[in-house]
Amino acid sequence: MKSPVSRFARLFMVAVLLVCATVQPAVAQSDSDSGPQVLRDTETELLFKDMSRPLIVAGGLDPNSVNVTLLNDAEINAFVSQGQTVYLQSGLLEAADNVNQVQGVVAHELGHVIAGDSIRSGQGEKQAAGISILSLVLGAMAVAAGAGEAGMGIMMAGQRAALGGERLA
Repeated sequence: MKSPVSRFARLFMVAVLLVCATVQPAVAQSDSDSGPQVLRDTETELLFKDMSRPLIVAGGLDPNSVNVTLLNDAEINAFVSQGQTVYLQSGLLEAADNVNQVQGVVAHELGHVIAGDSIRSGQGEKQAAGISILSLVLGAMAVAAGAGEAGMGIMMAGQRAALGGERLA
């Protein structure tokens, strides 16, 4: 028979695992809220509007619904977040030789808007979170039942599946 202390210790570890699983994503989210600042400049905003308007119209989007926003970040990058906003980082403008190169990047990012890529990535995040939580709960139950190594294996396999890792050999 299992002693009450042993059973309490296992249940305590399960509780700690579940708390860690919920607290870590919240901490990561609050850290990511402090990103680069938006650079506001009338001339640059007009340039972006004039440069991107023909691309937006050609893509079948409403020019009044799409925004091109400049971020103060030295990294050479551009991306699309939720909605119809294209974000260009200032490092991209500094590295570009001419406006045509920037326009090509905007066209590429508008392709993501038209394809709805940000919408599909949100669906993937929800599915990954579900797999992750389910594997943590199942693993914690296995640990509480006395199958510590099997429980850890369940948790690790679930995390790998949530991240889209290759099949385990």
